[in-house]
Amino acid sequence: MKRTRKRIPECGAIEDSEGLSSESYAEIMRKRLWGEYQRFAGFVLEEGRPCHGARLLEIGPGPGWIGIILAKARPDISIEALDASEDMVRAYRATIAKEGLEERIQVATGRAECLGESVKGAFDLVYSRDSLHHWDDPRAAFAAIRGALKGGGALVLQDERRDIGAAARLIVKAQCAFVLGPMGKYWQSSIAAGYTADEVRGFLELSGFRDISVLPDFLNLAVIARVSP
Repeated sequence: MKRTRKRIPECGAIEDSEGLSSESYAEIMRKRLWGEYQRFAGFVLEEGRPCHGARLLEIGPGPGWIGIILAKARPDISIEALDASEDMVRAYRATIAKEGLEERIQVATGRAECLGESVKGAFDLVYSRDSLHHWDDPRAAFAAIRGALKGGGALVLQDERRDIGAAARLIVKAQCAFVLGPMGKYWQSSIAAGYTADEVRGFLELSGFRDISVLPDFLNLAVIARVSP
């Protein structure tokens, strides 16, 4: 029987640090993960199936590149984003302005667990990538997301999983040592803070979601969950 490692919480939101501003972090992530951002944006559109004129909410946008990709791919949609880091919000707003998308993307500071304090109204689709492991209380966060979705709305999410196998851990270790450099420590701590498929499914069920799919792959978890029409 496989033993699951004990979860090690990650210390809060990503903020400016000595030698690395959120703007610099955003540019590094654009260069290194642009293909991954594009793939996830495609996954959001395919599985979330946003209707024409849909209102989307992103939890934990970080550098914000996924929202930029989605807004350009679907000129009919509007996006609101919520991030716990004021530094990341500042950097994302600068990117939104540079891309000329101020009318269609809005970003605010706040936490998933109490998103009603920062965003108002109902959404057709909520999505999130690599944010879940930062949440203080996933059950409360999923309940808040469930309450923010319109009938028939969907949640599409991807995050790290800490129960990856030995081969995956070797690949992560090699990537961190020879490719990612100082950024590798963030990936490793994110994996350690991740949840298992069973844990995430339990959070979703307790929060009132139905039609739940939690799909683990080599390194990550993909989640699609819907609310009743």
